[in-house]
Amino acid sequence: MLLRNLDTSRELVNGARGIVGKINSDTGLPEVRFYPAKANGSNGILHVVQIEKWTIRGIDAKEIASRRQLPLTLAWAICIRKSQGITLEYAELALSKVRILQ
Repeated sequence: MLLRNLDTSRELVNGARGIVGKINSDTGLPEVRFYPAKANGSNGILHVVQIEKWTIRGIDAKEIASRRQLPLTLAWAICIRKSQGITLEYAELALSKVRILQ
């Protein structure tokens, strides 16, 4: 799952889900196939995810801290906030704490 907007015109946005196909042996970067709504059941969008820089700035706009990382996280599970409004092919729900099923 993406952690940052990469290309809004192609729907490669924060929360977009994809499958890592391979890691490029030369660059060490992952090739991810994303399946946005515009893909309409096609083979999706293949995208090489680059390392991104996150920066924290102070009141005077001076850089206080920064980090570089791949804007990806494993999405074995997603919270209700991230799942609202998306279409899932499959879903597994943990209902062990539900008291009444109606």
